[in-house]
Amino acid sequence: MQARFQALLRQKFRQEYKNRLPLFSWETEMKEYPEQLPAASALVHEPVWTAQISRFRTASLLPDALLASLLERCQTLSQTPLKQGIRLVRAVEGLFPEQASLLEPIAKMALVPAYRSEVGVQDAAIQKLIDGVGGYAAATREQQIALSMLAAQEMMAALTLSVSAQRPRLEREWLTTLGLLQLVAIDKAQAKQLHIQANLPAGGRLRLWDDTVEQQALRSQPGCLDLVWTNPQPDQPYALEVTFDQTDSQPLCFSVSCASDCPAV
Repeated sequence: MQARFQALLRQKFRQEYKNRLPLFSWETEMKEYPEQLPAASALVHEPVWTAQISRFRTASLLPDALLASLLERCQTLSQTPLKQGIRLVRAVEGLFPEQASLLEPIAKMALVPAYRSEVGVQDAAIQKLIDGVGGYAAATREQQIALSMLAAQEMMAALTLSVSAQRPRLEREWLTTLGLLQLVAIDKAQAKQLHIQANLPAGGRLRLWDDTVEQQALRSQPGCLDLVWTNPQPDQPYALEVTFDQTDSQPLCFSVSCASDCPAV
C-alpha cells in the first residue's frame, strides 16, 4: 500500500514539474530555446560602409552579394591613373567573367551620360536606362553589366576628392551604420599643402599615404581629425583610409589628389 502511494506521489510530482517547469533567474515566463545555435559564419552582420549605398541611385538596385565586391574594387581602382572606361571594365570583369567581349562596348555607352555637359541631360539618360530595366533581377545580362558600371561610376565619384587652385575645397559625405562620416580636402596652394579634415561619427583612425610616406591621426571618441600633407605632387592620388574602432569591417579608402594646376615641386 505504501509503495503504491509513493508511486502515485512521484507521478503527481512529475506531472506538476512538466506543467510548471522551473525558470532561469533572468526569465519571467517560459521560453523555448533552439537546440543548436547558428554557426558564427551564418550570422549576418551589415558592413559598416554599406549604409551609403541607399543614397546611390544605381548602386542601390544591385543585389547585396555584388555590392561588397564592387565597392572593394572601386576603392582600389580610384587610386589608379587609368582612364575611366578602363576602370569600369576592371570594376565589373570579375562579376561577368563569361561576358568579357561585351564589357568594353558597354563601358563606352555608360560613359556617354557622364561626358554630357548638362547635369540634367546626364540624369535623364541614366534614369531612362533604370526605368527601362525594371530591376536588376529582371534585366538582361547586358543591362546588368550596364547597371553595374553605372554603380561603379557612382562609387568611384564618391570615393574621389580632387582639389585645385580653382576649386580649393571639396567635401564628401559617407553614411555609415555608426552615423555620417564627413571629409573635407583643402588645397592651400600658396603654402604648398593639402589639408584633410574628417568628422568621425565614432572613434577611429585617419591614415593618408603614398608609396613612401604615411601620416596618421586618431581619436577614441566621435569628433574631428586633421592631417596636413606638404608638397603634394600634381595629379598624384593619395590614399585616405578611414577606420572605426567599434567594428571589424575593413577600412574605407578614398582617393585624394591635387589637380595639375597645383604648384609643382
